[in-house]
Amino acid sequence: MKETIIFCEFVTKMIVRLSYFLVLFLLYFSEGQRRIRFGQKVTTPKRYMVYLTQAKRHYDSWICGGAIISRFHILTSAACVEDVTDLYAISGTMSYISPNKIHHNVCSKNTKRKIVYTCIPKEYKLDYEKVDVWSYNDIAVVRVDIQYDFSDPLYDKHCQFRPNSIPINFNIANENKGRAVVTFGFGHQSLWRLKHTTDDYNYADLMYTSAQISDQGKCKAAYQKPNLTENIEKYMICTNASGNIDSNGKLVQRRTDNDHGGPLVTWINEEETVLGVGSVFRVNKESKCEGPYLYTSTARNKVFIECLLEETHDRRSFDICNQEASELGFKIVRRYVVWNEDDAAIVDDSEVKIRKQINMNFVGMG
Repeated sequence: MKETIIFCEFVTKMIVRLSYFLVLFLLYFSEGQRRIRFGQKVTTPKRYMVYLTQAKRHYDSWICGGAIISRFHILTSAACVEDVTDLYAISGTMSYISPNKIHHNVCSKNTKRKIVYTCIPKEYKLDYEKVDVWSYNDIAVVRVDIQYDFSDPLYDKHCQFRPNSIPINFNIANENKGRAVVTFGFGHQSLWRLKHTTDDYNYADLMYTSAQISDQGKCKAAYQKPNLTENIEKYMICTNASGNIDSNGKLVQRRTDNDHGGPLVTWINEEETVLGVGSVFRVNKESKCEGPYLYTSTARNKVFIECLLEETHDRRSFDICNQEASELGFKIVRRYVVWNEDDAAIVDDSEVKIRKQINMNFVGMG
């Protein structure tokens, strides 16, 4: 009897260890993309919505979501920009433009922007060997080469609408449990695109789904291997329950997921406002995305975002931005991207300490 109990304990421990190593294996070797699940087609222009795509293809059909937050800046995820350099930002359209048509489609050909500057917050005591440490703060602000003109008639001629910026939420109180939110993206409605898959699963039209902000406890319980509890408490917004609003804020009943880097949006004083960016989710053994879903909070990155927007106006009165990393609690890592005539990007990474390039999307199994 004693031997049987010992054997059962041994088997249980081995199963737990194998499950953990399976997740780590997938972390290292998966190169998929986040998907939008249970989505509905967007019918009202989301002028702030952009997607990032590569000028030179390294990941087939790779895209990331983003939101315009100023005439020069786009909010997205750090994982979207840290190991990809030659990026275009596509705006003014609710239609997905495939990579081989970027230079031929009249909208993208005439209005695409090059990403010339990326900024990522780095904890000054990061341990790059630990997933639960380096996955902190999956948020980035990138700058375009030519500022957006929100009244540019060129968009009326070639695109579906003129772009515009979206207000940013910096109040943690607006992340309250039960708040209705929507997310946006072009990703396939259910499938995670696996490594070495060359098929373009991106949806033809911009999709949205709705959700509600849920209790962090459920998310922390779902993300124990690796343990993301501290990350969730410090930086994340969690969604899980079905939402009850459409893309215009009207009552409906739908569920949600969104593209990596895409905006998590709510209505504050009847105005669309970005709460965070799509970051972490789970994939089950059928390669289907499932909740709970994690978003990196803008309110919990208030100083980081405000410092970067402040730089655009060349105002140096914002003293907190000039503090040392040890005082701020993080380091702003800037990467400058120089483009040549062939639209190839050359990165000045003299200020960059590259983290271990593990796909941080795939952190759990359903």
